[in-house]
Amino acid sequence: MTHLYVCSECRIPVCLVGATGLGKTSMARAFCEIVRKEYPILYSFHMDTQLSDLYGIFNFEAGKAIIQDGPLVKTMEKGQIFIADEFNLAEEAVLQTLTIALEPADDNSIFLVPDTGKKIERKKSFFFIACQNDLSTSGRRKLPDIIQKRLRIFEYPSPMIKDLQSSIEEMIRFEKIKDSKFEIYIDFPSKIANFMYKLNESNIPEIGKWSMRNIRKIYRRITRQQINDSSYFNITIEHQIIFYILGNIPGGVEEKLITYEKISEILRQTFDFKDELYKKIKNCIESKPRIIEINKKKFLVKGDSEESLKSKEKTEKIKSYTSAVGEAGILLDVPIKDKIDLSSIYETLFYILFSHYKEPLLLCGPSGYKSKLAKDISPSASTINFYPEISNAQLIGSTSLVINYQAKEYYLEVKHTNFFFYQDDYYITQIRLTLIYAKEEDWNKVNKFFNNIKEENKEYYVQQVIDKIQEIKDNHQKIFLFNIFRSFLNIRKNLLIGENRNYIYEKTFAHYAKPDVAMILLDEQNKFQIASTEQVNDPQEGKVIFDYFNHSEKLKEQQVNLTPLNTLSTFVGCFTFNHDSLNQFRLYGKEDGKEATGVSIVLNAVFFSKKHDKTLQPKKQAKDNIDDTNRDKLPLYRCIYLDPEGKLNNQPYIQVACRDKLTFYREKNRNQDDWDKYKVYINNIQKNIMEQFTNIEKNICELFENINDEKEKEELIKTVSFILLPLSFMVKHSAYQEEQECRIFRFVAPNDNEIKVAPASKRMYIEYSQSMSKYVNKMYLSPGAEKYRNIFEFLTKKISNKIEIRKSKNPFR
Repeated sequence: MTHLYVCSECRIPVCLVGATGLGKTSMARAFCEIVRKEYPILYSFHMDTQLSDLYGIFNFEAGKAIIQDGPLVKTMEKGQIFIADEFNLAEEAVLQTLTIALEPADDNSIFLVPDTGKKIERKKSFFFIACQNDLSTSGRRKLPDIIQKRLRIFEYPSPMIKDLQSSIEEMIRFEKIKDSKFEIYIDFPSKIANFMYKLNESNIPEIGKWSMRNIRKIYRRITRQQINDSSYFNITIEHQIIFYILGNIPGGVEEKLITYEKISEILRQTFDFKDELYKKIKNCIESKPRIIEINKKKFLVKGDSEESLKSKEKTEKIKSYTSAVGEAGILLDVPIKDKIDLSSIYETLFYILFSHYKEPLLLCGPSGYKSKLAKDISPSASTINFYPEISNAQLIGSTSLVINYQAKEYYLEVKHTNFFFYQDDYYITQIRLTLIYAKEEDWNKVNKFFNNIKEENKEYYVQQVIDKIQEIKDNHQKIFLFNIFRSFLNIRKNLLIGENRNYIYEKTFAHYAKPDVAMILLDEQNKFQIASTEQVNDPQEGKVIFDYFNHSEKLKEQQVNLTPLNTLSTFVGCFTFNHDSLNQFRLYGKEDGKEATGVSIVLNAVFFSKKHDKTLQPKKQAKDNIDDTNRDKLPLYRCIYLDPEGKLNNQPYIQVACRDKLTFYREKNRNQDDWDKYKVYINNIQKNIMEQFTNIEKNICELFENINDEKEKEELIKTVSFILLPLSFMVKHSAYQEEQECRIFRFVAPNDNEIKVAPASKRMYIEYSQSMSKYVNKMYLSPGAEKYRNIFEFLTKKISNKIEIRKSKNPFR
């Protein structure tokens, strides 16, 4: 660690060399996390490593060639640490290009990247660490002289037991499974460190040298057992270690017993491995595996007969399977039929079920049953047949220019079954196929993809848009309309919060209300009311998006003026990411017109729908057998804040609603890294939306090119307005950006019976299908609402004892 620190300060690249399993890579990672306080870029070299793997490739985006940087280039530009694992496995030609990463420099330096020719600035904080096994390890090559001279090479020593123990403690700290309800045995690090040290000293050829990778696998298996305790019985740490080792031993029972004898001697020296446990495990290895049933659960067991276990369970009412005597078993959650009695399959399966889900598996043996067993373990997994001529490109893909028919084949691969989970992906795919065939003027196939979208179980709004586009007679105009629609679906997909309701940083949303209104909302008999947009505070509501496009110079030249549709009434319910906001308490929920007198009701995301299928949907009659808690929920969308007149470098000013940094600072167990990840997430959404806005504007302009007939122009304006109708209520003026609003909305006919009027407040509304009460997470009271605390505590306790009532942390005068 000291050598690494000194070299990093002097900006001297380092190479750690030693036998396998010594922890070279773990040491490099620990240095990054402990000393430099950063996560490194770790790249594992191999015999087929290419220049593009390190430096990047050319890609094509919007018809332009762009460079997609590789991990080494990204690390140099950011001034981070790059760990080159298994360094001396790569070809000499690849290694010789690394001089740009190894060249000494006292300051930021400019280099040309091999292969791509890109000019980059390498930050002086960049640090290169190579890790490699010595030349006695199979496949390793001597480093080229030009590279060797630029590296400070350190022979990595065999670690002492105390070093191993310390490394294992650190590994446990980083690897510990979140929300686990146990602590690993306090002496586990010292015992397993001693075991690994003695195992490596013993040089057992069937096992080979252990490294931290092996310890990590053992630890993960043990944590999995502790968390899912009812799925295991009579399995100790010693079982886990032995089954892990024997699972990698080829051959039958005799070979495994020979290895077991060698392991057991080391276990006696390092663990509390008594003769009784030794005999039980030996009996377990020798016995044939079988399936038994306990409490209607099927277990795959090896060991003594199950009669003793069942009788003990019956007489002593054992609740924990770990108390059983003479058996080692695991819950069989693999759908293998009982009547198949092939002990070889059960034997293999027994060891597989102990492995952690992150462990890769390799099934070896003569022909027969391996593929079947793999399919039984994971029925949904894809099967790929390997053959001698198979290439990397066939497995992981490659970059190339594709011709039209290849593009069609690609889009046809999107399965219709994905529709229910990725609606917009399905629609966009069908529209792309439509556009491909429309350009070829193959209208029979265009109609085929129309019909794919227009099945009865598809979204009502999408059907309506397709009908309106089909009414257009000019096929080329249809292409522009479909492009506009496709861009809208892309935007909508990015704004929908429902599909990301498990996203760790966006799980709850606040609604601000007057105290008396909040008291009504907390009554489960009262449903949430969605108000008419005619009562909102923004006079530009529903118009901003059209104002933005109307500012296009080309549309002005074409004398096109897009206008909102006025044939439907719009109702919105407003929420925000900011649960305790000074701005919101000043503007909303004011009692008798006074600021800071309202309350903030914080709701769980399940209050809303996960899909987009209700925006324009006609209200359906409830059926007796439908659960009311899930019927007619509306999707929640984050708002876009847009300046209709503002553009910079031809890009619109766009911000999407999101959490502010203050809420992260006030939330427990959050840090700067969480905030950085969240900002990347939001920035990606904004980038995509900007691109789609540009596409929409371009296609609107091309749609109205050379159209002089006013009636035709008017019909096209109506169609475009209908396509963009939902988007118009997802976009707000940038002046309201501080609100960070997200909303639900519905469109209904002006004379619809669903619309209700509240004469006292002179407002129109429609009822949401749900009451808020069962979804409340917590409440914030402004200073003016503190006098009602007793009432709110009484009302919330009727719902749940877990609802928190908090005083606003914001200062008010």
